[in-house]
Amino acid sequence: MRRQFWMLLHRYIGLSMAFFLIVAGVTGACLAFYKPLDRWLAPQMYEAPARGAVLDPFVLLEKAQAQMLGRRTDLIQLDLHEGQAVILYFDPGLDPLRGQSHVSEHDEYAFDPVSGALLASRGPWGAVPTSLDGVMSFLYALHYKLALPGEIGLWLFGIAAVLWTMDCFIGVYLTFPRGRPFWQKWRPAWGIKYRRFNYDLHRASGLWFWLLLLVFAWSSVMMNLSEQVYTPVMKAMGFTFSDLTERIPPRPIPLNTPAVTFRQAVETARAAVQERAARDGFTFLRDDRVFYDRERGLYNYRAFTSRDITDDYGGVRAIVDGETGTIIGVALPAETNGDWVNSWLSALHTAAVWGTPYRVLVSVLGVTIATLSISGIVIWLRKRRKVRNKSLLQSSPQMSSEF
Repeated sequence: MRRQFWMLLHRYIGLSMAFFLIVAGVTGACLAFYKPLDRWLAPQMYEAPARGAVLDPFVLLEKAQAQMLGRRTDLIQLDLHEGQAVILYFDPGLDPLRGQSHVSEHDEYAFDPVSGALLASRGPWGAVPTSLDGVMSFLYALHYKLALPGEIGLWLFGIAAVLWTMDCFIGVYLTFPRGRPFWQKWRPAWGIKYRRFNYDLHRASGLWFWLLLLVFAWSSVMMNLSEQVYTPVMKAMGFTFSDLTERIPPRPIPLNTPAVTFRQAVETARAAVQERAARDGFTFLRDDRVFYDRERGLYNYRAFTSRDITDDYGGVRAIVDGETGTIIGVALPAETNGDWVNSWLSALHTAAVWGTPYRVLVSVLGVTIATLSISGIVIWLRKRRKVRNKSLLQSSPQMSSEF
């Protein structure tokens, strides 16, 4: 009876989240190669023609804002390279390239890091694409919130991720054999036989990829329901976090015009990170980016260091008060056990480690997730048909005698 209970729970959890996992799996298989695919589909957003020394990031910011007709950005890329366009996001307003009003703050604009010229734009981010340059952002939005407005999609996918995490443990338990010897009886669960291909594929692929499935399920909870589910559960398990912005609540009125400039904030943050590097024995490599949080009035600075897990983004953060210019704190990727887990879950989920081989693995995993859901639906439909046929035979004596 106990096994039957878990079997039924596994079945109905699987059916309830099948749609979400099929969408997440198929889109995730593509998103593992987000940058190469996006560069192929929208080369105008990545290629910068001018050659020479790159501009100071803050000079580029001034040139960019001068072309944006009064619109402003809260995110600045600090790691500039010749030939690679710099993508910035601006407040809603008039688009200088299209001559029309934009209501989205997620429109992207590409600038040349050498000349500062505005090269191209696209947007709104995550909307149903009308051209190839919007395909990847739409897939991304579809992947984690079904491309729905507001937080509806985030909650739906977050709940599906919680169920998925639970089902990882239920699913592996149901593969355990009855009786002894355990390992000898469990071995067939890892194989696939042609005569019951669909069932064995569902069970075996779930075992082959079990650890990665759990990583992606729990990291999905982290990304969609961090405050509501992930962080409380992790803290209950004994993990600690050094979230610097958590201690500062949002202001009653956003600080839209801080007294501290981007340049001053970066200089302060960089000095704090370099001081921390000298003290803790790691190497400061270069700036990454800085983001201004108007709701809290804080500058969030990131830098590349020898402590980083990935080369895709800087792992060390420093927070600067936008009103006073003081350092709130510096956080390393693995300063606490919770920070370490967060860093690795994020890097593994976004395929930001171990190069192309791991991206291929994540892409295969995405197809596997979709396959697990589809095969689970097929198994349920076949069992349902068998039960229905059996009940029809039992309800018709004449039919039963003929059989």
